[in-house]
Amino acid sequence: MLRRFLYLQLDPMDARDPEDIPLQECPFYDGKLYVYNSACSMFFSPSDLSGIHGMRREYIRSCPMWRNEGPRLDCVFVVTDPQAEGMRSLDVARVLCFFFLSSI
Repeated sequence: MLRRFLYLQLDPMDARDPEDIPLQECPFYDGKLYVYNSACSMFFSPSDLSGIHGMRREYIRSCPMWRNEGPRLDCVFVVTDPQAEGMRSLDVARVLCFFFLSSI
């Protein structure tokens, strides 16, 4: 799965489904993989001035166990069409994992 993800990052114009990409075409990765359960996003929200002049901070979680009740996989907006206007440029996605690759 990681190798196919890296392939699509290197060749974003490839329209194939990731499952259809042969592993021989995918880059090999032999470094460390760090998995995180959350990320913090800071952004400007002009419609909500309750923060410091509209600055907001949101935590996005992707946890296998949340408060001993089961997984928590937050949803996010992802820009998929930068040419479209407003919300038409966004898709909704569920966060399955946050990870960092290290070659050290």
